[in-house]
Amino acid sequence: MDFKNSLKRKATEDFSARPMKLARQELSRVEYTEICASDLTLARRCVYRERHKSWPKIPQNQEELNEFLKRAFEEKSIKTSRGELFLYRSEKGLSMFTCESNLSPPFCFEKASERAYAIDLESYRNKSPERKWLLMFSGLSCLDPRMVQEAVQRLESVMPAGEDYKTFLDYVKKTYTSPDAKFPPDVWASVPSMEPATTNGAESFHTDFNAQFNAAHPNIFASISVLLEIQAQTYVKINSLRVGEKNYVEPKRIEMKKKRIQAWNEMFSDRSLLSYLLYMGSLNAAMEIK
Repeated sequence: MDFKNSLKRKATEDFSARPMKLARQELSRVEYTEICASDLTLARRCVYRERHKSWPKIPQNQEELNEFLKRAFEEKSIKTSRGELFLYRSEKGLSMFTCESNLSPPFCFEKASERAYAIDLESYRNKSPERKWLLMFSGLSCLDPRMVQEAVQRLESVMPAGEDYKTFLDYVKKTYTSPDAKFPPDVWASVPSMEPATTNGAESFHTDFNAQFNAAHPNIFASISVLLEIQAQTYVKINSLRVGEKNYVEPKRIEMKKKRIQAWNEMFSDRSLLSYLLYMGSLNAAMEIK
């Protein structure tokens, strides 16, 4: 059947396209008067079988998958569209850093509320000492990670009266600031700079990557095929950087980064640590504290 043979050819030309999408494209291109619904089901299975012919044995467990990737790395068998080595193995590990907005006051307050820490909402909304104290926690993300422990101790020394605030402080210590915290300071705190500190790029990549598959757990060969296609697009972005093209950044974000850098420089001359935290917290919350 011409329809079936055409799908077989397209199945190996575009590994990431869904079988039904290929079938619809072919039906739109040529009128097949004798095709029935059962033929579409058979054609879909045919696409899967044809693709599997071009792949080695699919790993069936984590051990086999690790062995395949190790062998592919050692043999340098997977190359990009420019013939460059695609797989790299990190000997030093990876550094992970969170988005700069993850420790904004709404984030801290939301997480505290989820855990039933009944901090009075009015204390947060009004220009009260309690509200200013809560805002300072957002400023922690604008410190050198080595300074966070000292800053938390200073915050504890001026903590408002009430068991709710103590419970909230314990939550922050356990989750963010203690040496054995789930998210230690070195993954969310940094000295202010003009460098972007968002995870938008990673989030955009994963959204696009996940949309390429019609199965929740695609096999390793389908995943690599899609990654190689994305890498070809990445080359275009690298070329853009080389010629000086930059992503648009809102002027207000640039201005905020400049204010953070200025405040950091002033902390060692004109500002105390707590006043620095309050100022940074107010910037992060897009508020002014007077």
